[in-house]
Amino acid sequence: MTYELDPNSELPPHLLQLFLRAAPVQLKLVIDTCSRRDAASARLAAHKLKGGLYAAGASALAESVEALRGTLAKADWDLVGRQLQAIRDDFASLTVEIERQLRASQP
Repeated sequence: MTYELDPNSELPPHLLQLFLRAAPVQLKLVIDTCSRRDAASARLAAHKLKGGLYAAGASALAESVEALRGTLAKADWDLVGRQLQAIRDDFASLTVEIERQLRASQP
């Protein structure tokens, strides 16, 4: 599956590379805090991830992360698990797309 970035997102390659280094760490923190059922820490980690996703032009995924934050506030751990899986799948597609764009931008 190919992730569709926002049509008006134009991050320069060095910022996309930064995103590819930082965002997986942020996602792992969300996953880890959710697995410990630490809703407050997971919500904070998700908030940070959401900002990076918006900056990278992945607003649909950022909105999914925001929905996860709402579910965490309710401590609905079954739904959290399902949302996290969808976020992980979309994140994998997003990184493939960003890597493709970076390769295409090289001379």
